[in-house]
Amino acid sequence: MIVSYKMLPFLAENRKKNSRVWYLDHKEEYKKLVYLPFSEIVKVLAPDVLRIDSLIVTEPRYAISRLNRDTRFSKDKSTLYRDNVWITFKRPSARWSSAPAFYLEVMQTGWRYGMGYYCCGAQTMSLFRKYISEHPEDFRKIIRPLKSLYLDTEKYKRRPAGDCPDDLADWFMAKSVHVTYWEPDTEKLYNDSFLDDVRSGFLQAAPLYKFLMELETLPRQEEDGYIPENRVEFEW
Repeated sequence: MIVSYKMLPFLAENRKKNSRVWYLDHKEEYKKLVYLPFSEIVKVLAPDVLRIDSLIVTEPRYAISRLNRDTRFSKDKSTLYRDNVWITFKRPSARWSSAPAFYLEVMQTGWRYGMGYYCCGAQTMSLFRKYISEHPEDFRKIIRPLKSLYLDTEKYKRRPAGDCPDDLADWFMAKSVHVTYWEPDTEKLYNDSFLDDVRSGFLQAAPLYKFLMELETLPRQEEDGYIPENRVEFEW
């Protein structure tokens, strides 16, 4: 069993204590219950991730989230630590938030995995909508493998310029691209077979990921029509 029953209670207690002194006194416990198990998960998932994209970083120290919160841009300056932990698989980039990534996140109330952007750029989404409008059947083939993953993002109230079929309207109106699977049963984490589900989800999202990476390589230019500003962000 990779994930210990003690992991979530430790994360909750660390956040409750909210003390750097307490955390440092229990740092070995953090390594044993959180960092080392998640390092093992990274190693298990890495071969499949690298088959999707050989340029994705799979070093645990870069893939595993930090326990301390970055409060520089947060209204909440008092909470020092988070009670969730995640793994992010992505290519190295100067602006990490604007590139698609695969992820697995464990929270106190459940866990999720999927692929998408933390915060996609408006120009990328403009190209995304243009492709849906001009090549709807090709886009349907890209998203057809998404059996367990679903689109999970805010939608624009004002319809962007362009046409799309009714069955693709949710994608066309999306502020960002983020497909996920949410599981509220944390008991499933204590059976290593949950990683088979994560692996399957990553492979389902692979065609969409490759399509997004192709979009990221296209030149950016001003286009006619309304290009809304993106303000959506996710936790991972």
